[in-house]
Amino acid sequence: MDDLVKDEPFTLETLSFTTGIDIRNEATVDFRAKGVNGRLRYEIPDLPTSAGELKPSWGSLQYRTLDGLSGSVGDYSADYRELDGVGVRRIRGASASKSSEHGRWALAVGAPVNGSEGVSEDQNRFTFGGLAAGARWADAEGWEAGLSLRSDDITDDQRVVLSLISGRLGRQKVGGFTWDARADFGYFNGPDRAKSLDVRSNGSARVEFAENWDFDMTASYDGSEFLKSVLSREALEERLANLDENQIDTNETETIPDIRRQGTDQAAISASLQYSARRDIGIFKNPGAALNVQRSTSGVSVGSDEAVNLNSWGVTASTAIAKTNTYFTVNYTQFSQDFVAEPENDEDGYGLTLQSYQNFDFGTLRAQYAETQRGDNDKSQRADVSLSLNAKRFDLPKSATVSIGPSVNAVWTPQASFLRGGVVATADSGDLFGKQNNVSASFGVLQSFGGQGNGEADTYFTLNAGRRLRLNDNLSLGLTYRNDLKGDQRFGIRLDGRYRYNEARKFSNTEEGRGVLKGRAFLDKNRDGLRQEDEPGLRAIVLRVTDGQRKLGLRTDGEGYYTIQNIKSGIKTITLDNRSLPLGYALSDETLLRATIRDGHITTVDLPVVQRGQIRGFAFIDDNGSGEFEKGETRLEGARLKLVSADDAEDVRETVTTSFGQYAFDDLPAGDYAVTLVKTNNPDAIPGEGVTITLDPESELMSRARIAAMPARKETDFADAVGLEPDEPPPDTGPDADNGTLIGSP
Repeated sequence: MDDLVKDEPFTLETLSFTTGIDIRNEATVDFRAKGVNGRLRYEIPDLPTSAGELKPSWGSLQYRTLDGLSGSVGDYSADYRELDGVGVRRIRGASASKSSEHGRWALAVGAPVNGSEGVSEDQNRFTFGGLAAGARWADAEGWEAGLSLRSDDITDDQRVVLSLISGRLGRQKVGGFTWDARADFGYFNGPDRAKSLDVRSNGSARVEFAENWDFDMTASYDGSEFLKSVLSREALEERLANLDENQIDTNETETIPDIRRQGTDQAAISASLQYSARRDIGIFKNPGAALNVQRSTSGVSVGSDEAVNLNSWGVTASTAIAKTNTYFTVNYTQFSQDFVAEPENDEDGYGLTLQSYQNFDFGTLRAQYAETQRGDNDKSQRADVSLSLNAKRFDLPKSATVSIGPSVNAVWTPQASFLRGGVVATADSGDLFGKQNNVSASFGVLQSFGGQGNGEADTYFTLNAGRRLRLNDNLSLGLTYRNDLKGDQRFGIRLDGRYRYNEARKFSNTEEGRGVLKGRAFLDKNRDGLRQEDEPGLRAIVLRVTDGQRKLGLRTDGEGYYTIQNIKSGIKTITLDNRSLPLGYALSDETLLRATIRDGHITTVDLPVVQRGQIRGFAFIDDNGSGEFEKGETRLEGARLKLVSADDAEDVRETVTTSFGQYAFDDLPAGDYAVTLVKTNNPDAIPGEGVTITLDPESELMSRARIAAMPARKETDFADAVGLEPDEPPPDTGPDADNGTLIGSP
């Protein structure tokens, strides 16, 4: 493969972009040069209104070589977990990875996210600083190992972490037993570090000791230096989330308190016994239950006198009532927090949650009760009941729709209670204003009906109008308008573009004894088997490749291309699934669907698809000469029809009508045709005038035509014609016989 592409110059493959208001603006450029494929990617969250907003939220150059080396320069998300040991995912730097039959290695180095800055009044961008680097090996057997480091230029903190992970190695079930384990060994240095070496580990195991019973057990230990890094990262993530969401409810309290503390280590052990019936028991449908027990200790290494112990247990049960399909879930958790050095801070608590829901034909009824208490604080109680009725949909002409969905919600707490009702209505114009125009609207109202609500109604209304224009084969324009009828309105414009300059290269170096099979399915308009510039590719066509034993299946991409990498050498047969072809299309009969794959070579097989035109209908006796088939007129079976092409006089075809006079001429290219009746196969009919039919590609080359035959004229006896009895002489014609007038005629 390298020899085939070593002299290939820079080749632009595709350019695509999206730009507009209130949408992510992005542009990508795909290219190749010699043995490297590349992609440039640029993104910003909205249409820029200032120079500062042009600063990318994502900018990268991605690459991939023929020998399988891939990576990027610029923004990168460490999805191969190269930096998991130091708790980093997003960096601005460089990465590389490569897979083989033995496993995959991955490298990443760059500056991690360390904050956020405003680039305008309403837009922010991540800031990057310091250094993060990591390498990771994922073995084909399932285990992983990695080494990562991070240096913070603000706090002058450095750490290096060696990670060992069991991965899939332990998740392979043996006798109902599975396990998972991880260990991190770290070196830390910085003004806020209490020690230089630390460890973090966790492990879990599951035993399926009976058909319906599972037992899980987990144990973990987080050294103080590791825990300090985790808490610092969580604090940064919360600050960044506050900037992105503008508001976050930080007043929510968990039933079980978080006892992690800066400067201390923590150990935890938990066990869970789970039961799942996997069948119905009496009136209960697939019931299940779980018992959970956990003990955590913060400050393991500082001595028992300063430790904080947290013990908790809980039980969960769920089932459905078989006859009514009413679902119930109960969860109860109880804990005790023990401050060894400060017993006055000891705290007990519990949490109880009951949930139920029932689906009806007309809607869904949900109910929930929650009760919690921690220490000497007042008990917290809340009950919710809601009824959501299925939206009633009204179908209007041209796919337009209107739907209305009401709901009722009741809330009770010891301090307040109220009942609220609401309705949400939506409308969509469908094709009412044309396929390129769309108008949608939504209206909602929530009203307090009683209790201690404020009695005020919350309403909203939004109106969206849009038009989609296809400017050409590469560009489309979208126009939008939004209005909430409260003074907030906005016009929007969106431009999408995609330019394909050359076929994308989707292959890489092959293994020994293998090659590459590629090609393109396209509409062969002139049926010459060769693709012309105006003959488009066909997307999502299913093709299958077989060598008599194995069969491979795949779909063509959006431009009709397909590529099979590392296909074994030998003779292959290619078939198309006709069900994936548009109506009236088929593979050209002249196409040779066999390919010879050679070791280390590229074999190209294009698939010309032709539009098979069809003229169909039936033949009948036109008794009244109207030219139209009417009830009671006879259909002709066994009649012979002839079709002649106006574009090619040698293209003459014949067919015979079948039951009910039906006929069809298939596999016809676009053009004009004359269809005539040659023989009626009925003594009461003679051939009539033929019809001329045009097969237009815009009409999918399909046409229906009814072919009329004329009634046959019967030979009538003269005596019968004038109403004479047999052997009666004709009347005297007299002198008017010469003028051809029959005396006594009407």
